[in-house]
Amino acid sequence: MIGVAVDEVHCVTEWGISSNNKTRSAFRVWYSRLNEIKSLVDVPFMALTATATQQTKDKIFDLLELRKPKEITESPNKVNVRYTVQKLDNSVPIVENFRCLINELKLKGKGTTRSIIYCQTVKQCAHLFSMFELELGLSMYDGEADPRNRLVQMMHSGSPESVKGHVLDQFADSSKPLRILIATIAYGMGVNCKGVRRVIHFGPSKSIDAYLQESGRCGRDGEQSDAILLYNGINAKVADAEMKNT
Repeated sequence: MIGVAVDEVHCVTEWGISSNNKTRSAFRVWYSRLNEIKSLVDVPFMALTATATQQTKDKIFDLLELRKPKEITESPNKVNVRYTVQKLDNSVPIVENFRCLINELKLKGKGTTRSIIYCQTVKQCAHLFSMFELELGLSMYDGEADPRNRLVQMMHSGSPESVKGHVLDQFADSSKPLRILIATIAYGMGVNCKGVRRVIHFGPSKSIDAYLQESGRCGRDGEQSDAILLYNGINAKVADAEMKNT
């Protein structure tokens, strides 16, 4: 049987649609016109995603013009992921919020729990990376002080392709040196991340859908893992109402 399947379909609510419901040319403009496929071919249409609130599902059904769709649902909750929310004390230097992680790197090196730290902006990402670099010194490396041996790396939309390729290669193999990845959502869907046991959000995601996608990159092998959300009044501003109220 021939059919059309749209994976990660929650993106249809964000890509190609602007606030006034007009297409924009900046990113994935054709996502807003996937419904046109249905008018061209009379085949079954399947929409797939691991994360979608009821509000997101309603938008998907509307944008894809799915009338009375048959839903197959499963809870996104993972019994092996422990969720923690902590409010940041603005009087405490940022570095102190990551002191335990820095000490773990100094003590265990390559044996440090593989973790992802998600930042809201490239500026935050660069600041945290510089902070780890300054605190760790030569402990930043597994052996020789070579960029390929870094235990900590950052990745964002402006990272060179060589760095992005290096990060993807390192995180596809849990035995490789990279232990801590400081990233924006540029490290996103479809990535192959092995052995991640901890995801830290330095500020909440924009939505619950985004948070579940990002925090879901830990514990993929069923092992006990932690999703930690650090927030304050300033970085919470980017979150939508549903995310703030949860």
